[in-house]
Amino acid sequence: MVPSVMAEPTASQNKKNPERQEDPRVAGDENTADSYRLRDSIGTILRIANQNAVDVFNRKIVAEFGEPVVTTTQFAVLSTLWRNGDLSHSETAERTCMDMPTLHSVLKRLERKGLLITIADAKDRRKRIVRLSESGRALGFRLRNMGAEISDQILAPLDDDQRKLFLELLKQFNTSRRNIPKD
Repeated sequence: MVPSVMAEPTASQNKKNPERQEDPRVAGDENTADSYRLRDSIGTILRIANQNAVDVFNRKIVAEFGEPVVTTTQFAVLSTLWRNGDLSHSETAERTCMDMPTLHSVLKRLERKGLLITIADAKDRRKRIVRLSESGRALGFRLRNMGAEISDQILAPLDDDQRKLFLELLKQFNTSRRNIPKD
């Protein structure tokens, strides 16, 4: 279900709320609290886009498997390990763009599901290596095969040129903030 974004009150509606009065010191300034619109903010727009993408992902997963077998973050880890083979925790975090605490909890859940194992590195016993189990490898394969279809469904409202531009702009934005995942 797509969340609706409610309109913020107008200046005349603000008179009904005495706690939210326009600050006379900044009246007319375009960069004030009064001119800020939550529904138009980048954070809100990205959050709703993410909710929409996760909704499409979850519906596709349930349609394919009959239940929500993985989350989007678990999908990212399984897909990355399927593509790259065994990786250290830090390599997995880098390739999936997850912070270590998030990755740690994702790995624990996947391990409890029997989809991966964590072993000590043969060269450096302090280093932990993540490896897909047989069932994790099979599920990773199925999920990766679904990836393009899920992406197509997420981007369905856009034509091919819009999709290309949208993805290029998001990659540019993400690259300037944080590295995008290496496949």
